[in-house]
Amino acid sequence: MKKILFCTCLVVITASGFSQSRTKLYEADQFVWFGVDFSMVKLIGPEFNNPEHIIESYFEQWNSRAIAFIENDFKGKLAKTPFVYDTPMAIERSRKVSVNDILLPLSAKYSIGNDMIDDLVNKCNSPNNQTGIGVMLIAESLNRANNIGIYHVVFFDISSKQILKKEKFEFEGSGIGFLPYWDKPIFRTIIAIEKEYKRNYKEYMKRK
Repeated sequence: MKKILFCTCLVVITASGFSQSRTKLYEADQFVWFGVDFSMVKLIGPEFNNPEHIIESYFEQWNSRAIAFIENDFKGKLAKTPFVYDTPMAIERSRKVSVNDILLPLSAKYSIGNDMIDDLVNKCNSPNNQTGIGVMLIAESLNRANNIGIYHVVFFDISSKQILKKEKFEFEGSGIGFLPYWDKPIFRTIIAIEKEYKRNYKEYMKRK
């Protein structure tokens, strides 16, 4: 009997916590964009022949281009919620990536684990003292074998560091030039976030 009661209480607590997480996520007054974090990214394949320049220049440029995309081309339910930008920490962490560790051969297998994502979120203290819901893209890899960029999207409570939602997306690059080619997976991930958010928001409102 005690075991049944304990299990029932656990289900109620879990459901309550899940409901609170959804309320925070889908009734947010604003989102704080923590940028695209490249601190754990790997460049897979021989064509990434200038990793120093990628680290020193392109990581920050991709962050700037992501903000420009959100400001100018991002449409939908998620986009209607005000965004505040707080990217210095992501850019600073990305600049500290070691040139010796970032490159992997085409045959390499690499992925970012949940514990790595949790650890990164726990380090996200806003320099501008922002509160509310944070949104961050965590770059896993840019792979020349299949021309795919892989990103993890994380929504989290800035104060408690509670992760409200996380998802992994894979998209192909396209376009002419290195910088535009590899910013397409970022843009397509942002579009995918919107579609996912809109679908889940509708479900949330039905059950509310």
